[in-house]
Amino acid sequence: MTKPPSVCVIGAGPGGMFFLHALASRRRKLEKDAANKKQDGQENSAAARVECEAKLAALPVVDCYEKSSSPGGVWRSASSTLSEFLLGDNDGEHDDDDNEPASPDTSLCSNESDEENHNQVNAISNNSNNVVRSSGILGDVGVEPPTKAKKAKVPNKPSSSTPSSTAAAGGAGDGSPSTQMYEALWINGNKEVQEFFDYTFDDHFQRPMPVYLPRAHVLEYVMNRVTQKANIFDDVLFNTAVISVDYHPERKEFDVVTRNEITGVTSSKTYDKCIWSGGLNATARMPRDVVALLSNQSFQGRVIHSTEMKDFEATIRGKKVLFIGDSYSAEDLALQSLKLGAEQIYITSRGGYGTASYVNAWPEDRVKVLWYMLPTGVTADGRGIVLSKMEWNYTTERYEPKEGGETVELEDISTVVLCTGYSPNMDCLSDELKASWAQKESKRVWSVPEGWKMKPNTMTDEVGDVTPSAELTGGEYYVKRGLYRHALIDNPNMMFLYESTSYPLLEIDVAAWLCLAYVCGDAELPTADEMEKRNLQQSLDEMSVPYLRYYKDKNYYAALNNLPKDHWWSKYTSSESKNYNKEYIRYQIQILARDMQSAGYRAGFGSYEKLSERGELMVDMTCEDSQGRYRLKSGEPDSSWRTFRDCDPSPFKSIFTGTVSVPLKGKWMDLDNHGEVLAAESAT
Repeated sequence: MTKPPSVCVIGAGPGGMFFLHALASRRRKLEKDAANKKQDGQENSAAARVECEAKLAALPVVDCYEKSSSPGGVWRSASSTLSEFLLGDNDGEHDDDDNEPASPDTSLCSNESDEENHNQVNAISNNSNNVVRSSGILGDVGVEPPTKAKKAKVPNKPSSSTPSSTAAAGGAGDGSPSTQMYEALWINGNKEVQEFFDYTFDDHFQRPMPVYLPRAHVLEYVMNRVTQKANIFDDVLFNTAVISVDYHPERKEFDVVTRNEITGVTSSKTYDKCIWSGGLNATARMPRDVVALLSNQSFQGRVIHSTEMKDFEATIRGKKVLFIGDSYSAEDLALQSLKLGAEQIYITSRGGYGTASYVNAWPEDRVKVLWYMLPTGVTADGRGIVLSKMEWNYTTERYEPKEGGETVELEDISTVVLCTGYSPNMDCLSDELKASWAQKESKRVWSVPEGWKMKPNTMTDEVGDVTPSAELTGGEYYVKRGLYRHALIDNPNMMFLYESTSYPLLEIDVAAWLCLAYVCGDAELPTADEMEKRNLQQSLDEMSVPYLRYYKDKNYYAALNNLPKDHWWSKYTSSESKNYNKEYIRYQIQILARDMQSAGYRAGFGSYEKLSERGELMVDMTCEDSQGRYRLKSGEPDSSWRTFRDCDPSPFKSIFTGTVSVPLKGKWMDLDNHGEVLAAESAT
């Protein structure tokens, strides 16, 4: 009998948890199928039962390494551990993961009573090395749980002797600050596009919920989904960092060296396959030139990264704050700063493409987006920041001060917050195993084949047939150098779980099922040449999506920017602009649909060539989500408090149950970290 493959999974954030959940789901389905065939008693059923049992025996043996003492990755807040997870009885509810998703007319069982009991689950520890492999004690989450809580088996709450965790889950400990989410974070995208087919929001919350949720609600939903039927954490070695991973082609094995973060003891083990799931947000990305500028010119205020939220309220209440960067962190923190009483907020948008730059109006007009600007100096008194107009230099591939461009001086800035993103930590992988797309020092330069033509699209009549640049660069959004759909081309036994689309949790889940399909032999992994060929074809497909070509091709970039200022392309609420946006959104969901088909992921989005009704509903809701930011207007009766989260919930409904979202319990500005209305004295 062939030995089942052994798999090393690095990190127990969403990627690691979802892979273990996919494996547990596959095991349950095979066990159920084998039991059903045994009961049939027919000759053909006996053969099918033997086949099921053979597949069960061939399931991979998995070790998942997690550096911190608990799962969840960046979704855990930096100020808490396991007190956010619910416990309850693993009563076998929803034992239907081998069935199709619920139909849209599924009824909603609504019950809003509070959870009465929190159970204690005994920890299972390895006494020889203090590696926690199972469950622990969880406290109250501070939110309204469903009537019947689901069991979330997780490791013990860390003791004072446990080192502080970082988001480099399972990676080498480098002492870098935590990139876990701050306590007050809310999701920036609608929840409907992050729902799981085998555990719906109705299953979890047992009542309709608002479009946008606090971080704690999402973490609770994710944790209960992966633990409702099995303790996946039996396969996780917590407090264990992966120090090095090397592949030996002559043996076709990975040598993995790990370190116990409590005892300091190192161990080694061999595996047939390795899956990196350390997360793209492992280390804070610091703009060295900006940091050096502020230091060298003696800026007197505080300079922090968006991950460093300790004492944030005291830092910004009644003061002026400058955010460097305009993406999701800047948007959420700007809104949080308004809640906390900041006097004035400035956001720099060097390229004008971040989420915050699309917000048309902010509460009380206390947020100002500084378009195409970056800091270039500090005022003489050390308390102000000088900003200059920027433009993209295609030769140096950097934003540089525009010659003769505008400058702005901001006075009395108390804090500069660097919302400049994150980087993955792959330091534990040997050079030949690292994904080249994640290495900052390299870039992809390529060109289209001779005679290539862009397919008809929303911009065809506006700019015509633009000749592509001889060299194409730009963002590697969906085709990653050296990778073919999450597998390393040079060594497909090395796989990576990460997100590229606007649907991070859903995409990581699909990728986890796809990688499991690779491991089990259900999904095709073609030859290296064929992988490269298919990647090229996908890159060409992307070149026919105007939104994506804009960032890859400087000729197309120039053509669109040369359109008249009053052109519909610059009017985000126009019907034409919505269609332009939908082309890009649809492409992302087509990628998900393709991978779902390959992975046997039963969400029913259709195919890469044609989306299903569910897939098109995802397109519509994503477009509606972005429109909510564009529609905000200053000077309206509600402009003193309205945010994009205070939206009309009626366009947002579950693609699996049809349940329509409900309004927030109050104005978002008046809600606490769990979506409850703040007491009057706290809200002022």
